[in-house]
Amino acid sequence: MRENIGEIDSMVVKDVVNFLHPLNPGAVYNGTVERTGWKIDFVTPYEIQGRVEIKADAWKKYNCGVGRRDIGFNATRIRKVFSTMKKGEVAEIEIDDNCIIGRWKNLNLTWTHLLEETTDESEDYLLPEDLVYTVDISLSKHHIKSIKMHLAAIEKETERWDPWNGVVLEYEDKQLKIFVYRIENRYQNGAWIPAVEVRSVIELSRFDVHKGRTETIAIYPLKTFKRILGNVKNGYLKLAFGNETPLQVDFEIRKGIHIEAHLMPANPTEKVRRKIIDHLNREV
Repeated sequence: MRENIGEIDSMVVKDVVNFLHPLNPGAVYNGTVERTGWKIDFVTPYEIQGRVEIKADAWKKYNCGVGRRDIGFNATRIRKVFSTMKKGEVAEIEIDDNCIIGRWKNLNLTWTHLLEETTDESEDYLLPEDLVYTVDISLSKHHIKSIKMHLAAIEKETERWDPWNGVVLEYEDKQLKIFVYRIENRYQNGAWIPAVEVRSVIELSRFDVHKGRTETIAIYPLKTFKRILGNVKNGYLKLAFGNETPLQVDFEIRKGIHIEAHLMPANPTEKVRRKIIDHLNREV
């Protein structure tokens, strides 16, 4: 499927489609368009449900090819894309980078993913009750100036007050910092109080994110971080915390700014699981 819709609309649709396909084929979407952004609720055959909220600001008139337009959301055309999608189909949206690069400044994207806890006692980890991250991006004409990402990949068993593990990523002025932190519930003055402890900080300098290059960050949340692997090779960065349930976030600068996130289904087939693991572990 190929649609040529409004510039900002196409960004929204492309982001959301890449979030959910092909790992969640057959998903059902209900989308609403608001003045400041998109909200999409979805349910997949894997009984995964969640919401994607996308907001963009710095609305202004600009000259793009023919005539002048207002940057906004074209509800009818976006609904058409989702309503005509078939099971397992991936929508391909064309983006004119001349209409996007340098034309808007901030894109705030919040992904909320809800999963049921595993009932398999043989597992040595629990899937997160919720998985939330926010990406704030500041754009110049050809470069991403800054990325601030907060990922709460929380592994907890409430009754035992297990610690929570998380990651914070910051990228600014070619400096990438990765903060690995741990939140423990400590009993003080008759109440449980969360205490944040930064376990490690990985810093990479001269890490330039620019058009035509892909940066990959692969995060594997486990109950306990088994290892941290960081390397930059051919423009890719990979991090690994354990070896299961991968969450991969790709920042790819092609026509405009293209953001993808892939989440392992709650109950993937072995074939799907191997495909994802092989993809994340392949030489880059």
